[in-house]
Amino acid sequence: MKTNQPVITIELLFLDLETCDRCCDTDDNLDTAIEQIRSELEVKGTTVNVRRQHVTSQEQAIALGFEISPTIRVNGRDIQLDWRASACGACTELANNANSVDCRVWHWQGEDHTAAPVDMIVDAIRRATRDEPEQKEDGRPEEPSEPMRHFFSSSARANFQNHDEGSSEMKKLEVFDPAMCCPTGVCGVDVDPVLAQFAADLKWVEAQGVVVERHNLGQEPQAFAANPDVVKEMEAGMDRLPILAVDGRIVSTGMYPPRIQLAQKLGVALASEDKHHATTGCGCSPKSGSCC
Repeated sequence: MKTNQPVITIELLFLDLETCDRCCDTDDNLDTAIEQIRSELEVKGTTVNVRRQHVTSQEQAIALGFEISPTIRVNGRDIQLDWRASACGACTELANNANSVDCRVWHWQGEDHTAAPVDMIVDAIRRATRDEPEQKEDGRPEEPSEPMRHFFSSSARANFQNHDEGSSEMKKLEVFDPAMCCPTGVCGVDVDPVLAQFAADLKWVEAQGVVVERHNLGQEPQAFAANPDVVKEMEAGMDRLPILAVDGRIVSTGMYPPRIQLAQKLGVALASEDKHHATTGCGCSPKSGSCC
């Protein structure tokens, strides 16, 4: 199952995907950019991995080199190293801080934007396909930036982290999908509603601070081969796909769990406003030909 298929890793780091327009709009533009360049990448045989990282503490921000929200990195490199910022009302209110909290302003082609422009993201992805080695940023500061200090002040941190119930460990959810036409299966004109709902639920999971990695058998067979537990499940039958693992432990096979089950498996609290998304449908894998 070895492959030399090139892989581009895109990370979106953010403080909030619920009330901050800058984070939400950048997230939407990232999806649009990936969809816009998808066919071009497929011709080159390039796979795109997207990771959304909810930063929930000042310590985590320092460890990640996260200075301003939101941040997009392509193969480890910020798509705009020389960042600018301005006051963000939503994040200031979220932090419950007397000091104004700044969020990123994106400068592209002579103009400032409150969300990363689609063309800017596409340009960064294209540059990453030119056989450039992965670039890790060196010399990351050991102290938090001013926006992070303001957001994660002692009083604001308690207000912001109530949903974490004191947990400091970041959970990781891995999804091993059957072979699909694209990383999420949500493309073309005949979109499977189960896949569309699951993609939305994964975004919700990421907004709760969970690291999500998704692997498509048709594009990343090496990720499957590298996991003995996943290989064992597949040897028992390909109908075991999709496979979900939390912190390396398999928690689900053969179905896309609804949001309420994802929350339970991850130990994430489900807010009352999210419960209308928490359907109890079976979530059977697409094109399985059967249901439960």
